[in-house]
Amino acid sequence: MQAINRLRFAMQLQDISRRNAEIDAARGMLFAALADYTNPHLLAETCAPGQLRRLECSWAIEHTGSCRGKLLE
Repeated sequence: MQAINRLRFAMQLQDISRRNAEIDAARGMLFAALADYTNPHLLAETCAPGQLRRLECSWAIEHTGSCRGKLLE
């Protein structure tokens, strides 16, 4: 949630370089979370519903992280 809030904050900035830096920082947070959600060792130790939830979260993070180009337009 912190990364999403940081993206929202970034979109309010007028300074383009600061906005881009904030977006990149938020993406970094998302990719760090993605590494946890897709860790095969953690996934193997999770029950089936938990695995599904982790995969859903992974998809959402990947989707959010890939939207950088759209945010910069």
